[in-house]
Amino acid sequence: MQPHRLWGVNGRGSFIVVKEALQWLHAGEQAQTSDPYNQKIWTPKIIVVSPPIYKRFMRGKIAYGMSKVAMTAMMLSLPTDISRTFPTSRITPLAIWPGTSIQSAATAALEASLANSGGAGKYLRKATIWSDTLVKILEDDAKEQIEGRALIDDDYLRERWGYTDKDFVQYRLDPNVEPVRAVPKV
Repeated sequence: MQPHRLWGVNGRGSFIVVKEALQWLHAGEQAQTSDPYNQKIWTPKIIVVSPPIYKRFMRGKIAYGMSKVAMTAMMLSLPTDISRTFPTSRITPLAIWPGTSIQSAATAALEASLANSGGAGKYLRKATIWSDTLVKILEDDAKEQIEGRALIDDDYLRERWGYTDKDFVQYRLDPNVEPVRAVPKV
């Protein structure tokens, strides 16, 4: 893919989607607060898939890395813009990234190439860690703890939900092997 397409989809595309989502989420908040029977505090989330900014991520993939950094920078700075535009809003923007590579259609070639040498289990986790993490983020009403952060899935589960090493065994592709971490520790 050409760099301008990457930047158009990742950087510009996410900016446009987030800009539109803010209006809809704010309208939803307004409708909720005008309902006298609704006692539940709603904490709407804007979640983008982009990494914490660290040097190693950029190596060998400059165009892709730059496009993802734009997305992360937007999530880090968005809380200030939201608080200025909608002072009472609970809209919570954040970024999320996997700590360990996750099995997907994109990893099928890796899995096939490693099938004869012990498998991809030492590199991959099951995709259920990703879905479980996103559900937990959506349930998390502690806006101040997560807004404007670039979270790593397993670090977030440990920090906010008390997960231990034992809890992550269920996500291993190979139940006997803890996959190699793809990002630096917190």
